[in-house]
Amino acid sequence: MRHVSVFRLKPECRTQEVIEAVASALRELPRQIPTITGCEVGVKPFAMPPVSPDGHVRFFDLIQIITFASPEDCAGYPATEGHRQFLASSSRYMEEVIGIDYPAE
Repeated sequence: MRHVSVFRLKPECRTQEVIEAVASALRELPRQIPTITGCEVGVKPFAMPPVSPDGHVRFFDLIQIITFASPEDCAGYPATEGHRQFLASSSRYMEEVIGIDYPAE
């Protein structure tokens, strides 16, 4: 199973320091949650605009793609202590978070 989260930070939080802190916290989750079998974190290049020139596409700041061995492991992820700690430390920076879970092929 895959769990994808896409993060858009509040405008005042879109600093290199905050983005790196959130990315670092995301990269730590596999060390804290043993059911995570793979994790990739991507950060939008800092100079990229938040919206496309035509205004049709809103760009987000970070993405995390997590792999789990089973649907049960994926479903249990939000209740883990590591996930709760991540939310407690980073939710104040978030403007919007989009998530999707899907079977890995």
